[in-house]
Amino acid sequence: MSIARFTRTIRAVREDDRGVALPTVIIFMFAGVLLSLVVASTVLYSYTFSSSVKASVQSQAAAEAGIAAARAGLLNGTCATQPTPGLYENTDPFYRVQIFKPDGTGGWTTGCPTISEDARIVSMGDAENGGVNGDTSGDEANVEAILGSFSSSITLDASGPAIFAYSASGAGAGGKLVSLDGTNVDVMLRTGTVTCDGGFQGAANVVVKSGTFNAVGGCNLAGNVWVNGPVNVDGGAAIGGSVTGSVVSMSNGSVAGNVWSDGAFSSTGGGVYVGGTVSATSITISQGSIGAAWARAGNVTQSGGTIRGILTANGTVTATNGNLQSAVVATGDVSVKINVASGIKSGGTVTVSNGTVTGGVTAVGGVTMSGGTINGGVTAGGTATVLGGGATMSAPVKATGVRIEGGTFGGGAISGVGCFTGNGSVGATTVGSINDTNPCKPKTTGWSWGNITVSASTAPSVAAPTLAASPLKPAAIVVPNWIDFGSKADHFTSTGWPGHTVVALGSTSCTPFHIYNALNTIGTAPGVIDARNCTNGIELTGSSTEYTGPFSWGDDLSRNGFTLKNDLVIIAKKFNLSGSSRFTGAGTESQLWLINPDTIANGSPDCATGTSMKIDGGASFPKLRTLLYSPCKITIGSSTQLKGQIFAGETQIAGGAVITYAPVGLPGYDLNTGEETSVTASEWDRPIVSQRNVTG
Repeated sequence: MSIARFTRTIRAVREDDRGVALPTVIIFMFAGVLLSLVVASTVLYSYTFSSSVKASVQSQAAAEAGIAAARAGLLNGTCATQPTPGLYENTDPFYRVQIFKPDGTGGWTTGCPTISEDARIVSMGDAENGGVNGDTSGDEANVEAILGSFSSSITLDASGPAIFAYSASGAGAGGKLVSLDGTNVDVMLRTGTVTCDGGFQGAANVVVKSGTFNAVGGCNLAGNVWVNGPVNVDGGAAIGGSVTGSVVSMSNGSVAGNVWSDGAFSSTGGGVYVGGTVSATSITISQGSIGAAWARAGNVTQSGGTIRGILTANGTVTATNGNLQSAVVATGDVSVKINVASGIKSGGTVTVSNGTVTGGVTAVGGVTMSGGTINGGVTAGGTATVLGGGATMSAPVKATGVRIEGGTFGGGAISGVGCFTGNGSVGATTVGSINDTNPCKPKTTGWSWGNITVSASTAPSVAAPTLAASPLKPAAIVVPNWIDFGSKADHFTSTGWPGHTVVALGSTSCTPFHIYNALNTIGTAPGVIDARNCTNGIELTGSSTEYTGPFSWGDDLSRNGFTLKNDLVIIAKKFNLSGSSRFTGAGTESQLWLINPDTIANGSPDCATGTSMKIDGGASFPKLRTLLYSPCKITIGSSTQLKGQIFAGETQIAGGAVITYAPVGLPGYDLNTGEETSVTASEWDRPIVSQRNVTG
């Protein structure tokens, strides 16, 4: 084969292979199309999915906003005021939410629950931007919240004083207050003038937060008296404890303990007796017997009477008559004309014009005598002066100067100048120098000149006396605030009286027959008789015979005896229990509350017209602890026997009444302070039991 032909053959073969790459190109083209479709599909799916997620977030947020709106409606009290109670709607974000309450059969019904009921809230929320490409799964969300209930907690705390009166209280005509365990019990008053008179006797501490306390006419209290105001003791009144007041005046009566006065103290009667220390800013005693005296920031003036213990004064002391049976210690001048049994210490001068001072005298200033006797020596930072008149200043005497015009000078060491007039007598004495200017005379012979020596000596160093610690004022006693019992709806229902059956008397005329029927309705449970509708209140003035219902021939309403089956509360505008009326407790002892309601919540008693409480004429309460409550005056008299306590606007205890203190209390309150103890439930206390998404 020729070379030319071979070349042509090769070229022909090459020209026939040119279509071989086309399938590959086509394959790659289809692959690119498929990839583009996949990418497009992925982008479309992602867009659809993201819009659905966005819608889901928006609808969930809207539904939860509806839950929050319904919760806020419960908290703010707008649930019942909605056009459809419990239904809340909004457009941005869009939600529609309904509140449900229990239907009583285990299910739910639309409406507004009380705090003592569970609550169900169902909220539907819509997305502002719905899903695309037909995906509506996230466009709507439904959320359910279950809220728990919360109940008020009301407990009965047997607390408080035996007697509390908001304003002036009186006790007299033989009344008596008795303690069950022998300890003193409290009678507390918020304000006013309180008079204890008529032979009242009691194991009582009397506290008056703001007012005046007068113990007169044989008032006999075993405990303490604490008054943020004046205290007056007269008429033979006897207080077995201590007395605290802003100003204390005693003219006839006794205090077995101490007396503290924020201001002055005065004792002006021979029948005055204080067993302990009187502590006051200033003290005046003209008669009486005082255990000890401490003037904290003023003077002591004694013109009679006796101070048996130490007289301490952060000021001056002037005693012109009477007896000082112990020492006198004062930061100021002391002047006495009476006997002092245990010496005088003064931060000023001392003047003795009569009487005998036993135990010596120490004074920062001078000591002057015009009469009387000082036994035990004298130490003076000033001049020792004896003016005559039978005055005797016994040795040893240390002073910076001496002046003798008469009397007897026992002798001593005088660092400064001596003045001798030649009158009286002088014992062995050294002086720094002698003043010979008339009436002082120069040293010569005769008289007592031989006992006088001119010689240098050291001046005495006399410091002001250190006073013993002042007695401390007794701690202030908490007086309860007024409790407006009757100002809340709960005070008349079983909510405020847990476990009690409440019976309201519908009749305006309430007789023993109505009380009897109410007790039968209550049965053996604790009960509340709401007698506020009774025009004349509860009036029982008959006999103690048990009322057992009408007779076949009629009724005998004079039978005013009732035997309880459990604790009982009677609420009425007026109580008049007299004659021989009787309430008898169940078992060994139960409790009785007699309550005049105070309907105004202002922290002070509001005595409405026609409201009163009177326990008189032998009314009795055997086997009962009884609490009497009234914003008005409670009058106890005619030998009434009562075991329990009284909380009133005012009290008057008289007529030989005997009150035996036994705490009862009021539900939901601490009678020691007057503060509320009940936990009052509100929507803020309601717990969230669960919250979840549900199918709409």
